[in-house]
This record gives sequence, structure tokens and C-alpha cells, in this order.
Amino acid sequence: MPYLNVPPIQFGPITIQIFGMTSVLAIILGIKTMRYRAAELNLDISIIDRFVPWLFAGVIIGAHLVSVILYYPDKLLHNPVVLLKFWDGISSYGGIIGGLIAIFLFFRKLGIKIKHYKQVLLLGALVGLLFGRLGCAVVHDHPGKITTSPIAVQGWPTENTPERSFGFYTDGPRRHDLGLYEFLFLIPLTGLMFLLRRFCPFENFHIVLVLLLYTPVRFLLDFLREYEKHYYGLTPGQYFSILFFIIAIYLLFHGLWNLFARPKPQIPT
Repeated sequence: MPYLNVPPIQFGPITIQIFGMTSVLAIILGIKTMRYRAAELNLDISIIDRFVPWLFAGVIIGAHLVSVILYYPDKLLHNPVVLLKFWDGISSYGGIIGGLIAIFLFFRKLGIKIKHYKQVLLLGALVGLLFGRLGCAVVHDHPGKITTSPIAVQGWPTENTPERSFGFYTDGPRRHDLGLYEFLFLIPLTGLMFLLRRFCPFENFHIVLVLLLYTPVRFLLDFLREYEKHYYGLTPGQYFSILFFIIAIYLLFHGLWNLFARPKPQIPT
């Protein structure tokens, strides 16, 4: 697969980055997905609209803080002001954690039970992550190790690579593209969750399924990264993958216990 180079688009004094465009698309489609599923479930769509600013703030703050603290601690030690530069470094798991905190605070503030909106929020998050990873794939901001794998991307620029215009290139090494891999994986995962959106055999079924499918893939992909912070041999993303996988196992057994193991209430005769 050749390396796709998409340079910034210039409109007079305004420069538009392709990653910024896909990020906006991810936000818009994620919101539309939540509103669509809320309408299907006859839920109050205005709750989604009111929640969006909370979600946006939680994701941005969480994604940046986790990125700086766990991935770039040297930057933090040299210049603590980097914590306030929310455009400088993001972590997908950090965004997920920030989003979860925002969900808890918002629904607690309104006194609304989260369980009614769980699937709505999950589908919106999947769509948002899908198009967010599309941006990662286009700008190649998750370079992997040099490889001979036929599914890798050929043509990564080096220090000696001439400036490129828009187009496909093969003049460079072949590397794993982790953003592209995750984007391709998220396509069938998101499609599967839409197909199963009306099927729920036990509580938290959809959350369990997403975590059980996503976290092992993310864990294994991190072994292919070229540049990544490691703690005792694993990346922060891998530790988060383990944590969320354990949560999925707990929710799975809890859901199955409620479904099969708990004694049914006796109906007096």
C-alpha cells in the first residue's frame, strides 16, 4: 500500500489541516449517531444536546492530560505549562476516560439514570473514534516498525525525503501504520454494533462486546509501534487495554449472573 500524502489546504491566510477536518467530522457524526439512536429508543434528544459540551470538554481534557503525563513526562518536567496546551498531544484512552468522567458528572447532576443512555453513548463513541482514526490514518501520526509485511504502508518519508505534494508515494521504507490498522478494524466493529443494537440478552451486553473485541486488538497493535513510552515493557495504551478488558470480564459475569444464576422471585399461589 503506498503512502498517501495530504498536505494542509491553504485558503488565503487560513490553513486547514486534514486531521482537523476529520476531527470535526468525527464530532458531528458522533453527535448525529447519538441523536439517531436516542430517537429510536424514544429518549429525550435534548439530553444529548445538553451533554455534548460536557463530553467535548471531558474528551479533550482527558486525552491531553493522559498524553502529557504518561507519554511525555519529560515535557511536563521541563515546562508544566504544556498541561494547558490542549492541542499539543492527545491519547485515545485518555479521551475515553475523560468522556466517562463527563458522563458520570453530567448524568449525576441531572439526576438521570445513565443506563438508559449507555448504548446511545457507546454508538456515538464508536463512530467518533472511527472517523478520528481515519484522520490518524490519513496523516500517519502513529508510525509502526519497519517491516516487510504486505499490508504495511510503503513510502514513509525520511530526513532526506524531498517535500511532497498531494498524492501516493513509495519512495521510502515500509512501516506498519497503526492508525490505519485500527481504522480498518473499527469499520466492522462499528457495523456489528449497529446490527446488534436491538439485541441485548443481558445488561451492558454491548459495552462488554466492544471491550472484549477492541482491547485485545489495541493491546497487540501497540507491540508494532516504533516510538512509544514504555513502563516495565508495556505501553500506557496496553495497560489501559488490560484494565478495560478486566472491566469487560467483570461486566460479563455480572450480566450472566443476573440472567441465569440469581433465583427468580417466587410468585405466591
